[in-house]
Amino acid sequence: MKTEKVHKRKSRFTRAKFQQKFIITFCVLVVIGSVLAGLLIYTMTRSTVTTAFVNSRLEMKTTADFILPAVIMSGVVVMMSVGLGTIILTLYTSNRIAGPLKRIEREIKDITGGNLKKRFSVRELDEIKSLSSELDEMTLQLKSNVQDIKDAVNELEKSRTDKESGENMAKLKAVLSKFST
Repeated sequence: MKTEKVHKRKSRFTRAKFQQKFIITFCVLVVIGSVLAGLLIYTMTRSTVTTAFVNSRLEMKTTADFILPAVIMSGVVVMMSVGLGTIILTLYTSNRIAGPLKRIEREIKDITGGNLKKRFSVRELDEIKSLSSELDEMTLQLKSNVQDIKDAVNELEKSRTDKESGENMAKLKAVLSKFST
């Protein structure tokens, strides 16, 4: 009984350019949203007055001027928190998706090179487990078809009589030798 090899992914960043672009785009959107929210609050509170005791003195300021430091500080905290969360979530998600895709891409290159013994290995919880199974089925079918062709070539070689068919057989064998079944 053949045991299935469990492929444990190394902890690497996959598709770093994708990750960077996504993180930067999302953080820019957060910055724009925070600035717009701050401007909206500032604009809406410019026509109101707030009184407060500052250093034992009663001060009157527009509400916009009074709350501006708090709006700026809360905007900075939100931007930093969302930026950090975006980085962590993007790295995790892209590794869950792009990691297995990158591995399957390498395995497809091996099969393209003629290695029909190759199997697609993904972890049980990977999102593309069904794709991996279908690619394994395709490879098994290709392997079966190539084996049928090899058997037919061998039968033809046993029954050949003229020189031209011998040359054709040699060409067929050369093509079939590229596949490892």
